[in-house]
Amino acid sequence: MMRAIYRKMQLSKIPANILCIQGNHEMRPTSHGIAWDYKKCDWQSGQIWYEQDFPKILFAEDGDRYEINGRSFLVIGGAYSVDKYFRLANGWPWFPDEQPDDEIKSRVMVQLKKDDYKEDIILSHTCPISLRPVEQFMKGIDQSRVDTSTEEFLEEVHLITKYNKWYCGHWHINRKTPEIGFLFEKISMVV
Repeated sequence: MMRAIYRKMQLSKIPANILCIQGNHEMRPTSHGIAWDYKKCDWQSGQIWYEQDFPKILFAEDGDRYEINGRSFLVIGGAYSVDKYFRLANGWPWFPDEQPDDEIKSRVMVQLKKDDYKEDIILSHTCPISLRPVEQFMKGIDQSRVDTSTEEFLEEVHLITKYNKWYCGHWHINRKTPEIGFLFEKISMVV
């Protein structure tokens, strides 16, 4: 807990807003028990969650579209933790809402239809299943036990949407392909 507060304090020193996208190994701001710590408000044509103590650290609402500097960004967070059972066996946190549920997926599809299936930029935590960097799979993980429902959903989004750029970070690599940018320890300027 103290480490999380320290990190938030460090991030708060950056002279800009930081838009966070839900990943795995994370509890959503809407989760039971912590929602009271977060406030929800309108921001850049979408809605975000934030803590009063850290108002520049913003948590995107999955399925919302944000207008920033003349560009539109559709957010689709979440992913499966391939180390779920290891985490549970060792008493480490695992959150049942780490992946988008049917309500979130529906919200994404409603937004896509509203946008005529055209998006400037898509920001997701993981990537469509056909774009997974399979060489990054964790060794020793039985891939037949991995829940790929989020990647399968993102594949559907990938196939029905015309987008200019797509960025994700789940795979812990820095790489750009013609279809997607994988960002880990790199900052990319959107131009």
